[in-house]
Order: sequence, then C-alpha cells, then structure tokens
Amino acid sequence: MNNKTLIKSNLLLRHPGTIIFAFFLLLTVSVIGQEIPSNKVLKPSELASFLNEDVKNLLTENSSITQESLASYLRDKFSERYYYDWKNFEARFALYNQLYDDRQNDHALNAIDHMTKFSDSTQWLLPFNYLNGEAVDAYAIRHLARQHKMVDIAFHYFYEQKNPVYIEYFVNQQESLNAALESGKYEKTEDGNGVYEVFRSGYRAYNWLLIHNLFLGQEKYTDENQLTCIATLLQQGAHLFEDNQEFQSGNHQTKGMSSLAMISILLRDFKDTDKWLDQALKLLEEHLTMEINPDGFQFERSVHYHMSDIINYYNVYQLAKISGISLDKFWEEKLHSLFATLVKIAYPDKSAPVLQDDTANPWAEKNDISGALTMGYLLFEDPVFGYFANDKVESAMYWYLSDLQLNSLKNIKKEKPEYHSLAFPSTGYYVMREGWEKDDNMMIISAGLDDKKPDHQHGDMLGVQAMSKGNVILPNYQVRYNLKDYDFFKNSMVKNVALVDDELQGKEWTGNQGGSGFGKFKNLPVPKTIAWKTNKDLDLFVGSHDGFKNIGVAYTRQVIYVKNDFWIVKDNFKSKEPHVYKQIWQGHFTNENQTQLIRSTFDDGSGCDIYQLKATTSATTNGTQGKEWTIISKKDSEEFNFISLIYPFSEYSNRIEEDTEFPDLNGWRANKSKFKIEGNEPVSLSKDDCSFIFGVKKISINNFRIELSEPGDLYLKMEDSILRIQHIGDSQADLIIEGGSENTLNGYPFNNKIVMNPGDVLLSKINME
Repeated sequence: MNNKTLIKSNLLLRHPGTIIFAFFLLLTVSVIGQEIPSNKVLKPSELASFLNEDVKNLLTENSSITQESLASYLRDKFSERYYYDWKNFEARFALYNQLYDDRQNDHALNAIDHMTKFSDSTQWLLPFNYLNGEAVDAYAIRHLARQHKMVDIAFHYFYEQKNPVYIEYFVNQQESLNAALESGKYEKTEDGNGVYEVFRSGYRAYNWLLIHNLFLGQEKYTDENQLTCIATLLQQGAHLFEDNQEFQSGNHQTKGMSSLAMISILLRDFKDTDKWLDQALKLLEEHLTMEINPDGFQFERSVHYHMSDIINYYNVYQLAKISGISLDKFWEEKLHSLFATLVKIAYPDKSAPVLQDDTANPWAEKNDISGALTMGYLLFEDPVFGYFANDKVESAMYWYLSDLQLNSLKNIKKEKPEYHSLAFPSTGYYVMREGWEKDDNMMIISAGLDDKKPDHQHGDMLGVQAMSKGNVILPNYQVRYNLKDYDFFKNSMVKNVALVDDELQGKEWTGNQGGSGFGKFKNLPVPKTIAWKTNKDLDLFVGSHDGFKNIGVAYTRQVIYVKNDFWIVKDNFKSKEPHVYKQIWQGHFTNENQTQLIRSTFDDGSGCDIYQLKATTSATTNGTQGKEWTIISKKDSEEFNFISLIYPFSEYSNRIEEDTEFPDLNGWRANKSKFKIEGNEPVSLSKDDCSFIFGVKKISINNFRIELSEPGDLYLKMEDSILRIQHIGDSQADLIIEGGSENTLNGYPFNNKIVMNPGDVLLSKINME
C-alpha cells in the first residue's frame, strides 16, 4: 500500500459514514494486491510502467522505453513462449490448408455471418439489434462475448489476400468492448449474461491470444494495435484474478483459470502475473482434485465437458512445458486418467456413447473422441491412445501444437485396448463389453448423479445405450442449448429407461438467468447401485432410483449381459395402487409379434430384437426430429416385472423367429429348464447346463433342493458335479439348501442355510445320478 493510499484511508476512517467504503478499499488493496487495474484498460503508453524491473532495465534507453521497443520485445517473447513460433506462420498456414482443405469455406461463412450481424463498434449491453434490425438475444451476446467467430475473421484475412479490413474489424471490436468497460455499458455477470463472467472472459482471452499470435507478423497489425491487445488481455487477467479468489465448482471457472494461466505465462514480463499464475494453478489443481473423480471421469458426467476440461488442462500443461515451468506430477497423472477414461467408454468402432449434455452435433447418436485421443497420444505417446488417434489433429487444435508434435503423427504407434467390462463407481457408469472387434457388443449404463452440480444431467437414470454389429442399437441423442426442444431431448422420453404413468424423471425444469436456452432439472432421481459383478459367464448390474416415490412406486432395474450373446433387462415395479408401467426403447422399431417382439434393422441387414418374456399390454411408437421410440406398457398393475431380451443379430437368418411360440435364442429357450421350478409366475431361460430363473421360490433336481425366503432371481450352471448359483436379483435372499455338500458362498464354507446378497456366488456339490 503506498503512502497516498494510507493517507486517504486514514482520512476516510475519521468519518463514520465512510467506514464501509474504507474497509473495502483496504480489503481490495491488501488481499488482491494488484497493480494492473481490472476496471479499465491501460493505454499503450502506460504499459512500460507495469513491466517487471528486470525487463524495464533491459528495455530502457535514454531513461525511457519506446512503444516500438516494447512491441518488438513482446513479439520475440511470443515467438519463444506460444505453442508455435509465429515467425514460421506462412509455412504453417500452407500446411494447415493442405491438411484441412475444407476449413477455408467454414472460416469464410462464420466470418461473414459475424460481420453482417455485428458492427466493429458493436454494443455490449442488451437490448440492441443486429445490423439487419433483428433483436440480439441472450444466446447471441454470450457467443459474441466469447469471440469464437473472430477467430474465423482472422483466418479470413489471410484467405482474402490480407485485406486489412479484417484486422481493423478485430481491433475496433476489441476497442468497443474496452470503451463499454469504461462507460459501464456492458452486460454484468449478476444479470446472467455477463461479458466478463469467468467462462466467457476466459474464452475470449483464449481466442484473442490465438488471433494476436496469428497477426504478429502482419504489417497492418501495428505496434499500437499489438500493445492495445496486450493491455486488454492484462485487464482481463486482472479481472479474472480479482473475481476468482475462491474455488467455484464447474467448468466455467476451469476455463477462466486456464486462460488466466495462459496470460500469466505468455505475459510474465508484467507485474502481478506471478501471483495470477499462482492463483490460477492453485484453483486448477483444486478442480483437478475435486472435479476429476477418482475413477478418472469429469464430475459433470458428460463426454463434451470431459473433453472440454482436457483442453483446459492441456493448454496450461503445454505452455508450462514450453517455458520450463515445473508442474506437479499430479497434473500428468490426472491428465492421463482423463484420456484413459475416453478409451474405457469407447464403442468398438472407436466412437463414444452420448452422455448427458453432449452438444457438438445435435441429434447425433455417437461422440467423436478421436481428436481428444490424438492429443493424448501426442502428450503421452501411449499406443493405446494411438489406436484411436488420427494422422492429424482437429483443425482447431493445430495451432496449439509444436512442429515436433505435428511431425510425430506421421508414425503413430497403435495398440488395441485390453479393457473389458468395467465400472466407474464414483461417477456412476457401468460398461459391459465383449471386446474391441467391429461387430462386438458393448453397453453402458448410467447410474450416477453429481451431488455438487448436476446441471448437465439428463433424465436417463438407469438408462442404457448399446452398440452391436457396428451399429448403435439403443441410442441416446446429443443436444443444443438454444434449440426449442432442448428440454424434451434432455428428459426421459428419449432415453432407454423405465417410466410410470406420465411421470418423467426430470422434474421442475428451470432455464438459466440470462435466457440463453440452457436449463436444468431441479429434481432428478437419486440412484443407488445395488450390485456390480462380472465373470466369464455374465456381467450383472443391479440398481434402483427414487424417481417414482412421489406416486408411491418403488423401482429397480437389473441388467444382465449373457457374455458374447445378448442382454436381459428386468424392470421391477411395486406399489399399493395400480399404475401403468413402461419401458422406453429408442430406435426405429416395428411390432413383429404384437407386444412380445419389436425389431429395428440397419442398412447392412443387421438388427436388434427386443423380446418380452412376460406378457405386456401394448407397444406404441412415437417420434420427433427424425428419432423414434417404442413404449412397451403394462396397465393397471400394482406390481410388475418386465423381463426383456435385447437381442442383436448379424443378419436376417439370425433374428428371433417372430411366428414361433418358443423361439430358439441362439440355443437358449424360454421356460425349458431341466430344473423343477416353483414360484410367483417364474420365468426361465436355459441353454445346456445353464439357466436364468426369475421369480423362483423353489428349485429342485434329483435329490437337490433350494428354497428362497421370497421369490427371487438366480443364475444356475452345472460344471461336472458342482452347481454354481449366482444371485442376480435386486434384494437380499435367505436360502436353504438340501441334498448338496461342500457348500461355499463367495469361497467361504457354510452348512445349509445362508443369506445371499445380489451378485453373490454359491457353489454346491450335488449328485446328479
């Protein structure tokens, strides 16, 4: 604190009416301790005063630092510190056009779109109109604040024979924001659409750093233009630092702190940037700790936000590496886990399922993860990441890599993953996988809810997605926040879930404060994982959620993967009152045997049958936006269990025979067990010495007998004289065994009475003669 500030503070404290102001003045100076202002942009002529002393001494000639020498010095530092050397831009741009020959048109379209909507001296406070007279909405001003399409304008400059009008447009629009800051005529964060909100400000700085580096070799980008841009970035850095003293959950602060770290590393010749970098790294490490779950998944449970965080952390990690700034080993470990997670959830065709708010391509049924894993390969040279990698990075990331990294993609080492079925227990995803061949089966189950920020969570609790024979047979769909049906596509009718009556899982929809289109559900089901077990015969998931407790219905779902064959999905409803119980299945299905069998087929002749092992009431199909779903219903029931086979087939001859009462299911037969079964309308599915039995109370064969305290679900398999019994139901079961010997439960011996939990395995030696 300087002497003038102390004198002013003492004077203020003599007057009680000014105590609050004085307190905040002292708090700002002592806690924030910044010299670079956050509420105004320095003039180019003022920048030299804010240089670190060693840089001042280096650049001072005749007791002053000229703008020309400062601009030249900073250009050299960008050449050393940025992801690539701007002095080699022309050669790099030529390679860019060779690798991404479709980008010129995209850049042109986006540049023209932006420039025909907004003047170079645009307003930054709603309401105002586009140049065509139409009103600018909240969604548009948020994207104006991010300056995404200004990057396209910068590229368009080079495609348009370096027409200076595009540099002038960038310079003028940047200065229009600076003028709005000075006058106070800009959208404030507290109103919902703030242009200096941490995410939007961070994105803008990220884009402007790229543009600044693109233009550094251009004569029309004058020393004054360059220093004004530097001053603007320093003001945004000061604001990001000042406004982010404490951890705030979510990707908004992560983006802002990533950009603050970039500003701090690239402009570390200026005062304050050392404390900015310390603060940015401190908060980013808190995000890495608190928001990258122990299982490696980003806490918002979305592929989109997972990959977005990869870029946020990569940008800092790479710049620090270039500048020789040491980061804790923790950074490397967390980054590697983020990439490894993408591998673990990947479909056999190297894409990924759609999870929660994935927004890259609305209505798409898969995610492209190849670009992210190409980055992973470049960072870690892991051949498993290389299995998914391309021979070029995504065009947007091209400018964030060194020449050495780009050249390494000419010889990618590839190794097929060895992951099979696995769980993300802290995030709540469960993967059932056959393997990595193109036609292999894979299913993912969603059974998680983040307790801190479930804003991007969809109404998909205990929902499934699946791929088989190279096709997504049970899809989910990407969304976009500004589309009018965003809330519909975020809820349960377009998920592979179970429902009751007209209840959807997502309740109490609320849009965000700024009205940009984004919204969230205040009320979502809370899931509970009851069991997750995997062995050579089957994968078992059992879970519940409380989404129907408001209408007095208890619900559980069992998903069983019969290895390398098909899935069984069992939905269990229990209530004291009659309800309509439903399964929702996504896809273009047709009814092939009333309600018992529905079918979808694909252009290669493969398909998916869904076969009901218990009688249902109706099967109806609906759809929108080119998507369809079928609702299987059971009406007027207090309790009911759907038992559904998800049965992929490779060709017509392998389908389920629609006209056969007891069709052959790849050797499995319904209700043809060699065991004698008693229970509550028990259902069995048997093949050779294996049986899945549902709703069973008693099982017997020869002199061997099992009795359960309540009807339950079991998997039985005879191996020589050993009967293997796995509990595949949704609740604890008391069993009595007679006629068996050498009984064990999960490897521990017992006599003839035992309590089994879902997933437990019991072995008993029996006499089959």
